[in-house]
Amino acid sequence: MPTFLLTALIQAPDLTVPDEGPSLGWQVVKMFLLLGVVVLLAYLTLNVGLRKLLGVRATGLHGGSVVSVIERVSLDPKRTLFVLKAGKEYLLVGAAEGGMQLLTKLEATDVEAIQAARASAGTGMSPFLQKLLSRRGAP
Repeated sequence: MPTFLLTALIQAPDLTVPDEGPSLGWQVVKMFLLLGVVVLLAYLTLNVGLRKLLGVRATGLHGGSVVSVIERVSLDPKRTLFVLKAGKEYLLVGAAEGGMQLLTKLEATDVEAIQAARASAGTGMSPFLQKLLSRRGAP
């Protein structure tokens, strides 16, 4: 055998496939997992840590808000009536482009009686929708 063939075989490059590391799919999964961890840490830092740092209490569903909107009635695109509960009082407030204005204080017994009547009716639908559905059921 010629010596140049032997030297070529001895000096031949390694033909094995090099280890490329994790696949692209695994890298994408890992990236989304790490992104989720970063988002969770940012949420906890801003929502919990910052509130404790500034001494702010949560409001809304968790904190029991002092003021809540009981009902909203739109009169036209620029004017709206609100029934608000502030503490133990019920207020009728008008809102327009110029701002909001207290129209009157409502009797708590009257508002609570209306809410109880709606709850006992159990439909929770607007009168128009109730009328439309009652017509549909009639022959």
